[in-house]
Amino acid sequence: MTRAGSLLITGSTGMAGREITRQLLTRTEMPLTLLVHDTGKALSRARLLRELFRLEPSQSMIQRIRLVRGDLGQDHLGLPGSLYADLARSVDGIIHAAATTRFDLPLAEARRVNVLATEHLVRFARGCGNLARFGLLSTVFVSGRRRGRILESERVHTAGFVNTYEQSKYEAEAMVESSDLPYVIYRLSTLVGDSQTGFTSRFTTPHQALRVMHLGLASLVPGMPDYSVDLIPTDWAAATIVNHFLDGPRTGRVIHLVAGATRSYSLAHVIDESYELLGQLDSAWKARHYPKPAITTQAAFQLLVQSAEQAKDPLMMGVLGMLKHFTEQFSYPKEFDTTNLNGADSPPHIREYYGRVVAYCLKSRWGRYA
Repeated sequence: MTRAGSLLITGSTGMAGREITRQLLTRTEMPLTLLVHDTGKALSRARLLRELFRLEPSQSMIQRIRLVRGDLGQDHLGLPGSLYADLARSVDGIIHAAATTRFDLPLAEARRVNVLATEHLVRFARGCGNLARFGLLSTVFVSGRRRGRILESERVHTAGFVNTYEQSKYEAEAMVESSDLPYVIYRLSTLVGDSQTGFTSRFTTPHQALRVMHLGLASLVPGMPDYSVDLIPTDWAAATIVNHFLDGPRTGRVIHLVAGATRSYSLAHVIDESYELLGQLDSAWKARHYPKPAITTQAAFQLLVQSAEQAKDPLMMGVLGMLKHFTEQFSYPKEFDTTNLNGADSPPHIREYYGRVVAYCLKSRWGRYA
């Protein structure tokens, strides 16, 4: 991809967008326009580099960043007309990483953040006269309740969805695919942290599930023991996206970024390994002898959820509610096609870095001391 103008990135303060931006800053010299809303709006460029991207700001790096305060939920991205037009003239590439990844939002709210925002950005992109590529970050779980082999070349299905996040990203993909843009859709499985350090900028559902185990509150997990829990390192996913976005030969395609069964733990194994690592890293926790959660059916797990609701136990309702929206996917085993990765480096096996992720969770107390 020939660089002439600026690359616009949305969601640069999020888990994936932050690492993508960091790698673009360290591996290229291209100018970056960051559309920021809440997290980034109060920071100078130097503070943004230091606090969000963990980089020591040089003058040249500072000069390459343009911060634009906008709102994807509004027409014209919440920008004045002159600034909107100026961006359309200067931008020749877009990476849309902004999204809500919460599983428990009402569908209308998930659509507002994930679908309406995409609609507004697609409209903007159509006005960019020099646009060479539009990258959308999505999830492999737009496949919802489907089972079996999931091809990169297919999206439409009627199997339904486990949560509103899946459905809203499915609808966002449809919007991009129906546009006339030179798009690439990057479907990621579950990001879990940096493969070298375990660092994560967001403690998402896998981290919170680990925390529930650490608190001794994990009694049941619904799913199938041999279900392949597909986790990928954030640094690998970002590097793969950056490499493809800059050098990929084709647009109008979908790319699955997954570990695959040969580089993943089964559900039973990830529970065993989590308990083993927690015991190695926290002797006080090991001395409490918390039992491992039993793997059960969705029906049995739902009875536990109902019991907590009837007992009006706020702690258990919160714990089980969080697990419910994530773990239902464990009953729908899938194998993801990766044809369009075109020989990209494979991610490391989860065993090579999962211990670092667990250690980072413990050291930071799940973000409290990060």
